[in-house]
Amino acid sequence: MDYDAAPPMPVADYRRVQMMIPGAEALYSCLRAVMDVSLPTGAEVLIVGAGGGREIEALAPSDKAYRLTGVDPSGDMLSVARDYVASTDATDRTVLVKGTVNDLEHGLRFDAATSMLVMHFFPDDGTKLDYLRAIRRRLRPGAPYVHADVSAADRAMFARLSPVVEAHGGLVGLPPEVAGAPGRHIGQMAFDGPKALVVPERRTLELFEEAGFRPVAPIFRSLWYAAWWAEAV
Repeated sequence: MDYDAAPPMPVADYRRVQMMIPGAEALYSCLRAVMDVSLPTGAEVLIVGAGGGREIEALAPSDKAYRLTGVDPSGDMLSVARDYVASTDATDRTVLVKGTVNDLEHGLRFDAATSMLVMHFFPDDGTKLDYLRAIRRRLRPGAPYVHADVSAADRAMFARLSPVVEAHGGLVGLPPEVAGAPGRHIGQMAFDGPKALVVPERRTLELFEEAGFRPVAPIFRSLWYAAWWAEAV
């Protein structure tokens, strides 16, 4: 799939769409806190889906001076991350790669990884599991992994929450066409069977374990959005 020709969202809307997540700043603060507690200074962190730069923005200022490698299949989104990195003192310890985890140099291993709001774009027909296994293969045993995703028990829960998410978007100042866009997009996704894009928490935890991760704890929940801390086994 060409993520520049057919992006999941317009690049210009990236920050505005993230405003749909109530407590988005808390989500990224939780990511930073897990890493700061778990990792030594200079740890190598893999950021999957790094386009937009939000994870880099959260981790680069840490006193731990992490060495960051970000991958994203969208060159347009990576340009946003690259512009942010250029404004920081982290340019010499940040590498951005257009592609997927499988495109990274063979043999690279990391001390930690993140995947923030990426996996719900993949069906549960083995693609989600392959995605997680690819990340796991790049990690050292015991490495922390922070994963955030759209998560709902079923379509009925999603339907009940959708107008709340849209109302929240209005409260934070988004115009109606933007506040309603995520619900329209996610509402077209499958919730059941092998083509399911949105899966419940129990399925996410099953996928973690199948891929070689040990769930540690949920660290964030806000309407449709959830995040977990796991470790590579």
